[in-house]
Amino acid sequence: RDGYIADSLGWVLYRTGDYEGAVKNLERAVLLQPYDPVINAHLGDAYWRVGRFREARFQWKKVLTFGPNTEDIPGIKRRLREGLKNI
Repeated sequence: RDGYIADSLGWVLYRTGDYEGAVKNLERAVLLQPYDPVINAHLGDAYWRVGRFREARFQWKKVLTFGPNTEDIPGIKRRLREGLKNI
């Protein structure tokens, strides 16, 4: 019921290579915390890893409208240009 806990679980799954599991948990996290830039960025990353490239870019674009930390902006813009090929 907590978006941040769902995000943490999803991000652990992502980091261990379970991208499908990550998507499931991160989608839930975004439903619970829809305006959090970090959670939306995580979901974008997971979408990219499962081949959902348009949805990934959509999530990353949303991140820029939610007031991300200044130091995160270059990485999000790089993702929009290049995807996760070099990250």
